[in-house]
Amino acid sequence: MTDTTDRAVPGLRAGHGTHSSSVGSGKLDTTQPPTAPERPESMSSDPSAISVDETAVMTAVGAAIIARRTELKISQQALARTVGTSRTFLRGIEAGERAPTVVTLTRIARALHTTPSALITTIR
Repeated sequence: MTDTTDRAVPGLRAGHGTHSSSVGSGKLDTTQPPTAPERPESMSSDPSAISVDETAVMTAVGAAIIARRTELKISQQALARTVGTSRTFLRGIEAGERAPTVVTLTRIARALHTTPSALITTIR
């Protein structure tokens, strides 16, 4: 069994995060717990900083999917199969009850021969 405290840590400059007796040795200081990085100012913990009506967003995306699917005369079942999801899950997205991930929205958009941005342009 080897002593891992003698190995240098990639990205750790010698003399930083080390015991005072081993300054410059590149040894990791295991006597102090690591500190969490500071939260950037742009990431506010104030929930009122940016207000978004999630229901309105999900409803708008669902309506755009329905409109495009109907325009292309694609059934909900066929779209779900193409996207790789269940018809029930797709129905939930279209009804504004479920929020698709970015990947799922991209798959839906591609199956509808459009872009994800085209499906969210009605969001205000």
